[in-house]
Amino acid sequence: MSPRARLSHAALTDVGRVRTHNEDSVLAQAPLFVVADGLGGHQAGEVASSIAVETLRDNAPRKADSKALARAVRAANKEVMRAAKEGYG
Repeated sequence: MSPRARLSHAALTDVGRVRTHNEDSVLAQAPLFVVADGLGGHQAGEVASSIAVETLRDNAPRKADSKALARAVRAANKEVMRAAKEGYG
């Protein structure tokens, strides 16, 4: 029996040198790791990235399942588009 791998993780975003606020969102919740770029300079980028991460967190499968993960990504995209249409982003 081979030894199990040990994984450590963390999440950090940085505003950088150009923008005054950070619009990115991250989620490091093994086995799900998400980075959503808020597209600095676009209207409500932080809203879109936050919606994407929260929707993925709430809908992603708890174990490896590529089809379920694809459904979660589509759900996140749908929520971002809905928010944009309603004027939130």
